[in-house]
Amino acid sequence: MKRAAGFLAAAVLMAAFGLKTKPITGIVPECADLDLASNIYLVTEKQVLIKYNSKGDSLKAVSCAQYGTEAMIDASNPLEIMVFFPLTGKVAVYDNQLNIISETGIFEDNMSLLPAAFGRSSDGKVWLLDKSSRTIKKFDRQGKMVQESLQLLEYNFSDTIQRIRDQGTRVLLSDGKNTFMEYGQSLSLV
Repeated sequence: MKRAAGFLAAAVLMAAFGLKTKPITGIVPECADLDLASNIYLVTEKQVLIKYNSKGDSLKAVSCAQYGTEAMIDASNPLEIMVFFPLTGKVAVYDNQLNIISETGIFEDNMSLLPAAFGRSSDGKVWLLDKSSRTIKKFDRQGKMVQESLQLLEYNFSDTIQRIRDQGTRVLLSDGKNTFMEYGQSLSLV
């Protein structure tokens, strides 16, 4: 099911931006995202991060298997591509040429986290939706929590929210279908 969702995510991203690409064959994506320059970044089921240009040409591929599985990706900043691995708590940050910039271990000081969603904050930190505490948390690049919301009592945790988008003044949570929540940077519901 997750494979189909990853493939669908890549197809939806390309269609949403009107990208006319050649078919990407033989790749089973686990997750995918699109940057502002219409480059497609995806992580395959074999934990390979691949960058495609807007025409569907593969530009570079690197292994990210050392960080874990079931990746989530955020390419909202085209100069820093963040890949989060919820089973290990690792965040790998790549430049736009897929060279590793940094890596952070979120779980080192936060063992009780059950991440449901991930996203890059506008100030370069990491947002996580934590199922165990029912809160949104922000972590710095050293893995320290710097901000936490009140409990999200209105959130149905059976939903499949995996994306957090930070629009500068607003933090958006969405499953891409039915659920949509908007918060201010102070993490109060808007």
